[in-house]
Amino acid sequence: MVRLILFLFMTLSISLNLGCFNNSGKAPQDSSQIIGEVELYTFSPNDQYFLSDARPFPLPHNTLLRDALDSLGRDLSKNYFSKTYTHKVTDIHFEILRINKIATPSRPLRIAVINMVDKDKDAMRYFFQGSAGGQTTFYMLAATFVQPHLSPPLLDGLVLLYNGKILPELDHISLTGIVTPRSAVHVAKRAIHHFKFHRCVQQLRTGDRRGSGCLWHRLGPGIRSSDRSAGGGTGSAKRKLLIGNLKNIIELAKSTGKLERVIVWGSFISNKEFPQDVDLL
Repeated sequence: MVRLILFLFMTLSISLNLGCFNNSGKAPQDSSQIIGEVELYTFSPNDQYFLSDARPFPLPHNTLLRDALDSLGRDLSKNYFSKTYTHKVTDIHFEILRINKIATPSRPLRIAVINMVDKDKDAMRYFFQGSAGGQTTFYMLAATFVQPHLSPPLLDGLVLLYNGKILPELDHISLTGIVTPRSAVHVAKRAIHHFKFHRCVQQLRTGDRRGSGCLWHRLGPGIRSSDRSAGGGTGSAKRKLLIGNLKNIIELAKSTGKLERVIVWGSFISNKEFPQDVDLL
């Protein structure tokens, strides 16, 4: 009888240990290490504005931050760093070394350390040289990895190493220390707004509005909208203020007798409770 009791006790203990500690070998995921439902973008270089041709870079919402950064790095290697302007093929790629999390009262801050591997040092000769070229490379790196248009950004800080070492002082840019979202936010947002604007114009021309992300007004008597954010008067005080401003602008434009249609896009037509402004055409 005693042996039976001991056997049952040992079996129960083993079962509990497996249930509590094994869990299929997986620990619970830290939510701060998952990207969530965000709109990521990649970019192309532009001689005038540094960045252009913003392109959506969709990833599953449960993608780990490290995996997202790795994917963005591969895109940079393929579409920007793969060849020099002399058509020399490079072997520049990126290693995600670590992601540090800093606790704050509002949310954890995420600082990534990324190593730019360039054994032939092509980046120093072709991508970081010159005022325009150096700045374009800076914005390509910062906007792609940090995604500063997001709130909060994908990264709160980027430490970029070059072949495992801190980058040396460069003539026209500074990649020494921590690169913050503020350093690239305006350039990145301009490229993204430019992309959204041209998407809306193209859909206006073709008449295909499926999944447009644009808010359409056909101006008859009064102002009508199929979107709750424009005519419903609901939401935060900031949204209501923007709705009032939008109506005033449309009424003023209508008074000229020349206005037929209005396109609105950007954060105003998103689900953001506090949109930044109204983008319209």
